[in-house]
Amino acid sequence: MSLSHRQKKLIAKYLDKTATKEELHELEGQLDDQELRGVLTRSQSALEAIDALPLLDPSCDLVGRAEKEFQQARHARARHARSWPWPVRVVSALAAAAGVVVVGGWLLFGQSEGRQQTLPPLDSPEQFVVTASQGRVWRDVGTSRQPLAVGDVVSHGQRVGTDADSSVTLMLDLGLTVHVDETSQATVASIGKPHNQLLLSTGAIRAVIDSLDERVLEIELEGSLSHVEIRSGAVGVLTDGQGTAVVGCTLGEAVLVESDRQTTVAAGFEMVSDKLGGALRRSPGRLDLSVPTLGPVPHDARFVKISGQTTPGAQVWVNGETVAVRNDGAFTVELEVTPDQEKISVRARDLHFRKQGVLLAVARQRGPQRSPLPVRPTPPTPVEDLDVDVEWENEKTPG
Repeated sequence: MSLSHRQKKLIAKYLDKTATKEELHELEGQLDDQELRGVLTRSQSALEAIDALPLLDPSCDLVGRAEKEFQQARHARARHARSWPWPVRVVSALAAAAGVVVVGGWLLFGQSEGRQQTLPPLDSPEQFVVTASQGRVWRDVGTSRQPLAVGDVVSHGQRVGTDADSSVTLMLDLGLTVHVDETSQATVASIGKPHNQLLLSTGAIRAVIDSLDERVLEIELEGSLSHVEIRSGAVGVLTDGQGTAVVGCTLGEAVLVESDRQTTVAAGFEMVSDKLGGALRRSPGRLDLSVPTLGPVPHDARFVKISGQTTPGAQVWVNGETVAVRNDGAFTVELEVTPDQEKISVRARDLHFRKQGVLLAVARQRGPQRSPLPVRPTPPTPVEDLDVDVEWENEKTPG
């Protein structure tokens, strides 16, 4: 007899150290259940083993290290596919790119800063489950916007969004994981087996599919007739929501389907798709961002011009607003500034979730010195004539 959804949730919250006293008491009361006790024991051992696993630094070579770990994990799962109880197996290559590891039937998250370590299991294959979240993440249900937390589900037709410095990870069964980066929005268009579909409105996502699960993920791109098909591996997709997108693989391969062609993007390569057409190229090993300092800003200027250069295919924000980046990585923007503004933030992100940032100082020139107003001299106070009657003493009146 398998564990109930409630039992799985209690185990997940216990391992995540978020269980309340009442939930801990409820879990303790069920320790006579041999299956529950076994799952709990094996999960604790898995967590201890995961703590010792190295996580990939996104600034390092993702392809070489991730490919090696992924191949080792595939062979391990092929030998023990869908076996229970849960031996420690790394099934997904997202461990290399985003610190995510699947251990048996549980999704584990490495101890990266600000990310929750949790293992909530799936109760239904017809919905995504939130397995990790950071910052402010939400979903649109009808006309209402609801915050998302670990353990929540996302179903057909619901849109998931993230604010700045936020992210969320969704899991479908054991073979499909989607990580949504900051300032991104994606809608669950359909869920099924083998076909699943997401609509990426803006921002960046990374999807990992285990080929043994026989699932297919199709990512539609808002503002474009193109879409991405993923059958196996780890694939990143970044779009500005206006017809330009970048697709790149660290593992496996993906197919970019455009109106007039199909392009297979293999591990280590990426493809830029836009209204003018794109080209397949090798993925750069790093993200660059160069922005010249601002010169003196006139005292009465309302706008400043900011120009810079980033790695082609990256996304750039200036003070939190997305700006257009040309195919060569150059960008220029006219930014309105307030009289008391002192800093301007410029940030870049690529489809591997690498990020760079620059702070520009705004130094205003002094305005022209006003000459002092001339001082009018004070006119003298006029002296009034006084009529004085003088009386002389001892004055004799002539006879």
